[in-house]
Amino acid sequence: MHEDHLRCVRCLQSETQHVWNIHAARDLNLRSGYKARSTQYIEQILASSMATMAVATFVSPINMVKVRVQATPLPITTSGAVKQLWKENGVRAFYTALPISLGMSVTSGIVYIMSYEACRDYLAARVLPSNQLGYAPLMAGFGSRVLCSVLFSPLELVAIRVQSSSNPSILRTVGNIWSHDGAAGFYRGLGVTLLRDAPFSAVYWALMTDFKERLTAFAPAWTSSNGFATTFLAAGSACFGAALVTQPMDLVKTRLQASPDRL
Repeated sequence: MHEDHLRCVRCLQSETQHVWNIHAARDLNLRSGYKARSTQYIEQILASSMATMAVATFVSPINMVKVRVQATPLPITTSGAVKQLWKENGVRAFYTALPISLGMSVTSGIVYIMSYEACRDYLAARVLPSNQLGYAPLMAGFGSRVLCSVLFSPLELVAIRVQSSSNPSILRTVGNIWSHDGAAGFYRGLGVTLLRDAPFSAVYWALMTDFKERLTAFAPAWTSSNGFATTFLAAGSACFGAALVTQPMDLVKTRLQASPDRL
């Protein structure tokens, strides 16, 4: 169960970052209605990128420990993984895959927020009837997550290989994947990634919408003056629920992508 807690924290970082981006984008639109639409997008992307880089740096050690716990063939505890990493290279070992994580987090965050907003607005305006608009966030989140999973699967695979190695090197890892499996090797585990990410996003958005409505009904005065805090609490609760549901697929995905041999 050690990896369950780490997975929940990692998912909380990922999804609340997306919610943060979406909330910031809406606030930006309200405050900058006079500005050109292109300028709004640029500001949104810059703010999102800086926030994503800060959060990715903060949770990098947690993600590193999670991968080690999941990828090790023999059972290992969280504390055991921490000690193992420390012996390998001290503090630097916890940030081995940070360059990949930063690049992937920033670009995937931009793709996610833009595709989510566009998909949600399109569904609400042209597809869903007025009595089913509540499904728009769920469907948009599902589609955006699938898109990001497909686009950034190669980067995630390289990151996992680096994080699970006791002698990591990004360039050597890329070379090994290419020489072993060619271009197709960078998409190893994509199927199980989709089986993890798509259900996670669907469960997450469904729970978040429900939790947010319940919070609003329970404390209307507080939620009306603390919009971001309400969203954050709802997002955190939804993340834990969705992470528990998809934890088995996350473990299978890490084992599959961490191993250079076919399982």
